[in-house]
Amino acid sequence: MKDYPKNIRRELRRLAGMAYDRDTGKALTELESHFRRWQSGEISPHELNDLIHKHHDGISRDLWKIYRHPPETTVPMAIANGTLSEDEIPEEVKDYVTEKVDSFSKEESNDSRP
Repeated sequence: MKDYPKNIRRELRRLAGMAYDRDTGKALTELESHFRRWQSGEISPHELNDLIHKHHDGISRDLWKIYRHPPETTVPMAIANGTLSEDEIPEEVKDYVTEKVDSFSKEESNDSRP
C-alpha cells in the first residue's frame, strides 16, 4: 500500500474498519441469540459459556485473521462477499480495488461449483 496516495490509503483503512465492524456485528448477533436462549431457560449457563468460547475461538478469531491483512486486500474481499456495497466505495478508490474485487468474485464462484 506504500505506492497508494495517502488519501487512498486512509480511505481503504476506513473501509476495512467498516467491513470488520459489520462482519463482527453479524457474528455477535448470532451470539446474542444464544444469550436469549439462556435467558429463556432453553440452555444452561454452562452451554452458553461453551458457545461464547466457541465464538471467541471460531468466528471472532477468523475475522481477526482476515482483517489483519492489508486493507487493499480486505476491502475488495468485503465488496466481493457483500459486506461492503460498491455504492459505498468512493470513485477515487474504485480504480484501486476493482481488479481485486473481480478476482475475489471469480474465486467465490469457483468455490461454489459442485
